[in-house]
Amino acid sequence: MNFCDEPGTAGRTALYRLYDAHDTLLYVGIAGAPRRRWADHARDKGDAWWPEVVTKEVEWFDTRRAATKAELAAILSERPRHNAVGTLHNAHGARVRDGMARKRLLAQIAAWIPLSYRVTARHHEQEWLLDVPDLPGAQARGKALAAAERMLRRQVAQAIQREPDAFTLRLHLRELPPDDAGALRTLDTAQRSAEAAAQAQRSATALTVQALLRHFSLRGAGQILRISYHRVQQWRDEFPADPGWGLPPAPHQG
Repeated sequence: MNFCDEPGTAGRTALYRLYDAHDTLLYVGIAGAPRRRWADHARDKGDAWWPEVVTKEVEWFDTRRAATKAELAAILSERPRHNAVGTLHNAHGARVRDGMARKRLLAQIAAWIPLSYRVTARHHEQEWLLDVPDLPGAQARGKALAAAERMLRRQVAQAIQREPDAFTLRLHLRELPPDDAGALRTLDTAQRSAEAAAQAQRSATALTVQALLRHFSLRGAGQILRISYHRVQQWRDEFPADPGWGLPPAPHQG
């Protein structure tokens, strides 16, 4: 599944995922022009894994900042084989260099990121065969795709010891006719964009609640946001801090 560069406005940035023939996630990266970035990977002797790449998936974001956040989320939750977390900044924009501070910040960020697993699906002899490459043994089959997915979700929940609704399953259909595959890629891109927008709204709401509560009461913040103070309290308690993802320092009170 190969994607060309998409024309777009300045600042539009792609998050790309690279998989091998066994659907193992090799690498996650961002680029304004993915094709050129892939050419860099091919030339870079340090990227010895590049010949293993078979499948490329691309998701577009309106800004590089949004793509960078999504990249970090993907690295932490999807655990690509050849990625390492690079530069981190705290809430005040300062670079985090200390090893323990980086670990704490990464743990905070990871707690914010919903788990996501890629599922390969194949229709064979009137049955759907589902498999999670990142979780050995997590497989399901059934005549109905929805039934097989429910069975797989229970297996994943048991394997990671989480509730069945605590993670998302990203379905990747294999061996489809080209027209069907193209239509599904378009839909998948739209769904990913919608999920990214929902996550961005969630993060922005939490940031705004935290910012307002430094200057207003629960009721005051609720009036500004046009939500009940109970809902403000829920946001405060459920998401006590957005770990270094853009909350500005409190203004100086002169």
